[in-house]
Amino acid sequence: MTHKSEIISYLGLAVIAVALTLGIEFAFHLTTKYAIGVGLGVFLMLWICRTVYQLALVKIVREAAEQGNPEAQLRLCYFYYEASGVKRDKVEAVKWLRRSAEQGCAKAEDLLGHFYASGAVVKQDFAEAIKWYRKSAERGVVSAQTFLGVCYLAGKGIERDSHEAARWLRKAANRGDSMAQHCLGDCYNDGTGVERDMDEAIRWYRKAAEQGNANANEALRQMGLDARKPSRS
Repeated sequence: MTHKSEIISYLGLAVIAVALTLGIEFAFHLTTKYAIGVGLGVFLMLWICRTVYQLALVKIVREAAEQGNPEAQLRLCYFYYEASGVKRDKVEAVKWLRRSAEQGCAKAEDLLGHFYASGAVVKQDFAEAIKWYRKSAERGVVSAQTFLGVCYLAGKGIERDSHEAARWLRKAANRGDSMAQHCLGDCYNDGTGVERDMDEAIRWYRKAAEQGNANANEALRQMGLDARKPSRS
């Protein structure tokens, strides 16, 4: 971050502090002068503080995003997508997300992959989803590794490759992702991309079940096994 942007950030924090102080004083004034009740007064105070804080925070983040900070660009995407301090705008959300992803922000790459895979924010495009999942997965983002493995397994947006599917699922499963653990259990159960091994299938199902994965619990139940029994590491 440049010296100029640091000055802007400090000024932004000062604005937040002043605005919060004024908001508290205004709410206290209404409470004492108009006897609106302490409970309502506190609620109003908190609402004013929250609103002022969000508006000021958006201003600071936007300034950093416009200066090219990828983390700020990702955060601004969240603001627009969740309508936090700004009106919800999917187009703006995607614009800032793409800028962040194009600068190599791994979390942004993963989220952009999800957007393309789901089709909820942009037109569904599995090939584009794969492109961003791969970038993020190679940077070590667990959810991207899982979904890349799932796409290889299903042949979504890419030629089906069970060996690549198992490779990516294993990476995510070893890092504790329950969806990847369940899918890897399926691979061992079916002999998909790996040699069929029921002991390994059960081990991965149990790991996923221990984290509350309903599909893994059901797989164990259908095998006549107790999902509550601890898995061996």
